[in-house]
Parts: sequence; C-alpha cells; structure tokens
Amino acid sequence: MAPVIFRRSAFLVAGRALGDILQLVLYIAIVRRFSDSEIGDYAFAFALALVLGSVVGLGARSLITREVANRPALGAAYPLNLAVMHGALTIMIGLGLLAYATLADFSPFLTMLCLLAFLAAGLNTIGFSAIAVVDAAGRVERGAQAEVIGKLAIFVLGFGALLAGLSLPFIMGAQVIGALCYLGFAVHLASQSFGPLARRVDVALILNTMRLSVPFLMAALLYALYARIDIVMLHHLVGAAETGQYAVGFRVIETSFVICSMVGIAIFPELAAGGRDGGPERRRLFGAACRWLAALGGLVSVGLMVAGDQLITLVFGADMTQAGDLLRVMALLAVIAYVKEPFWRLLIVQGREKLQMYIQGSAVILNIVLNLLLIPRYGAYGAVAASLISESLMLVGFAIAVSRQGLLSAAPIVGWFAAVLPAALLGFWLRGFMPPLAAAVLSVIVLCLFLFVLRIVRLSELPWLGARFGGARISSPPAKGVNNGP
Repeated sequence: MAPVIFRRSAFLVAGRALGDILQLVLYIAIVRRFSDSEIGDYAFAFALALVLGSVVGLGARSLITREVANRPALGAAYPLNLAVMHGALTIMIGLGLLAYATLADFSPFLTMLCLLAFLAAGLNTIGFSAIAVVDAAGRVERGAQAEVIGKLAIFVLGFGALLAGLSLPFIMGAQVIGALCYLGFAVHLASQSFGPLARRVDVALILNTMRLSVPFLMAALLYALYARIDIVMLHHLVGAAETGQYAVGFRVIETSFVICSMVGIAIFPELAAGGRDGGPERRRLFGAACRWLAALGGLVSVGLMVAGDQLITLVFGADMTQAGDLLRVMALLAVIAYVKEPFWRLLIVQGREKLQMYIQGSAVILNIVLNLLLIPRYGAYGAVAASLISESLMLVGFAIAVSRQGLLSAAPIVGWFAAVLPAALLGFWLRGFMPPLAAAVLSVIVLCLFLFVLRIVRLSELPWLGARFGGARISSPPAKGVNNGP
C-alpha cells in the first residue's frame, strides 16, 4: 500500500487504539464492579443509542468527506450547518425515546441510561461531521487526536465516579462530557483546515445534504440495526443477565475491529479523490488494502478462536466463562469484517450507495429473522450464529458487486479464508499440550507463514521496505484549494 496510507492508518489505529484501550480498561472495571443484569442494561442503552444515533447522523460522514474532497469550498460551510441539522434531530428523537421508555414501562434506572447514552451519541455525531471535513483535507490523523481527547475525558471522569462509589448513570454522564470534548476539538480542527468557519445557517445546504444523505442514512441505519439488534433482542427475549455475558464477549470482538475501521477511513479520501470512475492507482490501492486487511483479520480471528476464553476470564474475571466461550465463536466475525471493509467503501466512492443498501438490508432482514428463531431456543449462542450467517451473506454480496467490475476475483477471497483454517485447527490441537495463550501465539506464527507463501502479504508494499524490494508506491497530492496547515 502507499506510504501515505500506511502513515495515515498508523496514526488512526494508534489514536483509536489508545482511546479504545482507555475505554476497555474502564469497561473492565465496570464489569467487575456491577452485576450481570446492570451490565446488560448498560449494553442495551448503548445499543439503542447507536441505532437512534445513526438516524441523527444520517450516515452523512462519508458523504461529507466525498463532497468536500471534490469541492473544498464546502469545508468552511459544513460544520455549523451540520451542527444545526444534527442538533435538531437529536432533540426530536430524544423526545421520542423518552416517550417510548414511558410507554414500554422502563425503570427510571434504565430510562436514565438510555437518555444519557443517546445524548452522548448525538454530540458525537456532530463531532463526526466536523472530522469528516478534516478527513477531506487530507488530515485524517487529526481525527485520532480528537478521539483520544474525548476518550481520555471519559476515562478520567468514569474512573472518578467508580472510585467515588457512584452508580452507572453517573458513569454514563462521563460519556456525555467526553462527547462534548470530542466535539469541541473536532470543530477546532475543521477551522484549522479551512480557515474561519461559516457563521450563518444555510437552509439550502442543510436540505440538500439531507436529500443526498438518504441512501447513506439507510445504509447507516441498516448497519446500526445489524450491529446492535442482537443485544436489543437478547435483552427483550432472554433478559439482562445473559445479555451482559454476550455484551462482554462482543465488546472484545468489536474492539478488534478498530484496525479495519481506521484503515478504511485512511484509504477513503484516496479512493474518493478519483471521482466515480477512478483509475489505475485506485485499482492498486484497493487490491493492496483488501489483501492486508484480510491478513490482519485472519490474525485476529485465529488468536481469539484459540485463546478467547482464557483472555476473557483473565481480564474480566472467572464469572465470565460464558462470555469467553461466546467470544471463541464470534472470532470468525473478525476476518469477515476485515475483508468486507474496503468493498463497501469502494461502492460509496463509485456512487453505488443503493446497491450497498440493498445488500445490507438483505443481511439485516436475515439477521432479525434468525435472531427471532434462534435466540428463544439457544440464547446468546443463537445470536452469534445469526450474526455469522448474515455477515457471510453481506460479504458475498459485496464481493459479487466488486468482482463484476473486474477489480477482484473470487479466488483470492477464498484463499484468504483458506489460510485461516489450518492455523486455527493447529491452535485447537495445541491446546491439548500447552496453555491456550501459547497455542494462540504459535498458531498466529503459522498463519503469518501462510500469508507470505500465498503472497497475501508483500513486503514490497511496506513503505520502509519498498525501496529495498522494488515495490511500487502509490500516493496522491492534496486536493487543490485545501489548506493543509503548517
């Protein structure tokens, strides 16, 4: 991949990883402090907030980056107008959430958690829009700085509340304050990238953004439903306690998605800069991103499949045994998610949002149906099975859409998954002779050898080895008219 992409990805992954580590440490302390039922309510509140927050966000982050990358003059106009748009939606949907909680007879404790989680989601959404403007200016690493500042505020305030013996609503309040810190720094970065920001509300710009966001909104809502509907349905169908166990295992697998998500954000401006048609550089960048993400996803999956149970009990405590068993099955989601990441982003830059929506919609419908069928009988394991089946369907849909353009054939995709299986089987066998963590390390080493043999990993594409191995480097100049700062 291009040196600029590696540099951006490294900044984004490091910043997001630091923020997620802080959040994970706080989450570990919360899990060890509170009961399974309270953790289940906590997870339910976040799940509901993510679904409703996707409506507030309109899925506009990718749209904003695409528009500003091709029309830099919009960079100064977007932040205020998007804040007005997202702020109004937050107030309206928040009132609807309060009415729903009253009609559904939520407890005051659960109602407070849901409202605070949604408020934090709304504030974060406004910050995401400002960071999308910064991304379009070629300064994607700055978003990592804002991420760390917000997560650090949450960590400090959340731990302070825990040490003071306060209840979960106070800890959720730390999420709100952290979102405010993130939003403030994001707006500051936008002004650094494009100069003084507009101070007048442009109704036409807001309405046009909402019109263009419809396909993105549907895709974002479908993604949120897909990512969190299992927790919402588990909470309703089997109760808060088992939801808490599932949420702990899912939190670990979700944290592992940080790498593919940040790499996707890093490559998106480069993919979008070529317009709808793109060119040879886009083809090379896309192919390299697919292979490297497949390799990274395979490493994560094998490690968690082999030793996920021991990892959970070591970190969260011995009473989280079920969460560990669930994590080992969930681990397959990692390689699927990593392989899928560049596919759907390519569809967006090509203006094929409707196709993306249809694929995601099919997967969401299947996921909901399977959850309804499997959760009552198998509990949390049924939710995991539903996710694996629907995620696989989504990957197949994206792969077919991309392969029809001649950008990627099915053969390498099969090869990426084929490399994971023998390494995982080796790890399962080694568990009979050594501790699970040691077996995981050895199986990951074996997988690395497979990746080199199959040429999924190519040293020539690493920026610090590219000159030695003679590999081509891909880079793009910044967009004209964009102030890249000092």
